[in-house]
Amino acid sequence: MANEEVDVYDVVLDHLLENGYAETFEAAEKIMVNMSEDWRNEIIEASMTPVDIERIAQKAATGATGKKKAKTVKKISAGMRE
Repeated sequence: MANEEVDVYDVVLDHLLENGYAETFEAAEKIMVNMSEDWRNEIIEASMTPVDIERIAQKAATGATGKKKAKTVKKISAGMRE
């Protein structure tokens, strides 16, 4: 998944089905429509590897100028180790 974008829909759908929150695809979709943003974010973060998180941190730190903001990357990376 290092060079792929994470498909949030698929990650959340798989989580709901694999962890028994829903028994069918349709039931999982109904849950997804009504789930809180916090719960969705928890599911996504739990499915990400440290490499995925670092890649996202690098993209966020680059911004529109294309120049890295080293302090931001270090701060985000440090948060991963906690």
